[in-house]
Amino acid sequence: MNIAILSDSHDHKEELTKALEICREENVSHIIHCGDMVAAEVIEWFAKAFKGTVHYVIGNNEDPMEMRGVCSLLENVIYYGETAEFEIDGITFAVNHYPERAEEFAAAQKYNVVCHGHDHKYREVQKGETLLVNPGTVGGVFAPATFYIYNTKEKTGKKIDI
Repeated sequence: MNIAILSDSHDHKEELTKALEICREENVSHIIHCGDMVAAEVIEWFAKAFKGTVHYVIGNNEDPMEMRGVCSLLENVIYYGETAEFEIDGITFAVNHYPERAEEFAAAQKYNVVCHGHDHKYREVQKGETLLVNPGTVGGVFAPATFYIYNTKEKTGKKIDI
């Protein structure tokens, strides 16, 4: 199963559209968004454009109350607030927006994959048994537009340049 990991889209629908096209080509069934989609209407548009499940944590540029309310109306979006811990296809994930918290999750060695965003800097680091991923900024904000696709069967991933 392929899972896309995105972050920091900052309302850039053109780049999100390109990312969704790649997700369709790669048969992605879940998207994890590590925060800073920003506008509530963008997550509404995104949820309609992607037919799989969206796992969403809040970033630092959003109104948590507004995003929770909008996400509660979207059938394929799971809104977690600031931190998410879940399992997909036997792989455990911890997700939040901030690198410092992601480092704490990775140090705990309780998860297969830990994801974060915030600084718009792509990184993929193996920390013991945990893969730590910052997919970069899918919106291309102050950095090239990138995201990440993780394959649960192979337990490997790849950076995607948009």
